[in-house]
Amino acid sequence: APLLIGSRLLSMPSSDLATYTNSEVIAVNQDELGVQGVVVWSNCPPYVPRDNWWNSPWSMPHDVCCQWTSGLATIASVIFVAAASCRARAPRCSMLVLLP
Repeated sequence: APLLIGSRLLSMPSSDLATYTNSEVIAVNQDELGVQGVVVWSNCPPYVPRDNWWNSPWSMPHDVCCQWTSGLATIASVIFVAAASCRARAPRCSMLVLLP
């Protein structure tokens, strides 16, 4: 799957560019297993981007878990849920936290 970027590349902040060019992010996106992640926790009403927890199996020895959050206040509660999810699936769980 291509890594899609939904913004102007010429005006992209360096922090965003660093995320898009991060070899670990690209490895997750380009994984040969090709299994799309699913939401395993969310406090979002439909169609309103807010805080989400995604999980996806991949070909490496760990699953991929991503947290997308819109505010620091919710990180603690989401990480708690993430830790519980990872603990239940250990040792096949890693955590990647992406903050916009």
